[in-house]
Amino acid sequence: MGKCVGNYNFGGDAARKYLIGASFTTAGIIACGDADTPDALIPATTTTAVDSLGITLDTATYSATPALGATGIVTVGYRPGSILEFRASGTTASGGALSILTETAGDVSTPDTITATLPTSHSMVGTDGDVPLSESRMILTHTSTTSLAVTVDFEQAININDQFLMVPWTIYPGDGTDTSDGNTNVQFTTALDEADATIATGTGAILAVYDLIMKGENKTAVQVVLTDHPYFVVVA
Repeated sequence: MGKCVGNYNFGGDAARKYLIGASFTTAGIIACGDADTPDALIPATTTTAVDSLGITLDTATYSATPALGATGIVTVGYRPGSILEFRASGTTASGGALSILTETAGDVSTPDTITATLPTSHSMVGTDGDVPLSESRMILTHTSTTSLAVTVDFEQAININDQFLMVPWTIYPGDGTDTSDGNTNVQFTTALDEADATIATGTGAILAVYDLIMKGENKTAVQVVLTDHPYFVVVA
C-alpha cells in the first residue's frame, strides 16, 4: 500500500480525522475532495486526484444514514509537501511484478539502444535500468515493443542477456505531454494503493514525481508529491 516516507519541507507527516463521503476499503490510498463541491472526503480514482488532501492511514465505511456512533471517519496524513511512495506494479492490479527486459542483440552505438521484448507499446520517456543512479537512464525513443534508446550512454557496453527494467516516470521536469514528460502523472492500480507501471508516460492522476526507487521487478516504487493540495500557501 502507499505510505508517507517524508516531507520535502523536512519532518514527517501529520494525521487528522475527516468525515467521508464514500467508503475507503483500503488504507494507503489518496483521499480527495469532490472537485469544487464542499463535501466529505472520497478516494482518488485510478486516473484522478482532484483536491487531494493526503494518504489514508486506516479504512472507513460510508453510509448516508449511519447508525448511532457509526459515522464514517478516516484518518489522513494531510501535511502539504509530504512525499508519498507507491509500489510499482507491472499490471493494472496491485501486486504485479515489473517485466524484465533481457537484451537480445548487444549494442555499442550512440545513443545506446536496448533490444528486448518490451512490456508495452505505450509511449515511454521514463527511466530504464536499476540501481545505482549512475546506471539509470532517461528513455529517448521507444519503438513499439521491440527496442528503446537512451539519452546518455551507459558506462559499459550493452551485452546479450543484460537485464533492464522500464517505468513510465522520471524525476526530471518536463511539459506534461505524453511524449516528453513522465514527471507530472501517475496512474493507480484498481485497488488505488499501488502505481500502474504499464501506462503511457504523461497519463493518469496529476502529481509531481519526486523520486524513483529502482529495486528490481517486485520492489520498485515511485515517490510523488500532491500538487492539488488545499493547504498549499501561494505567496505573491
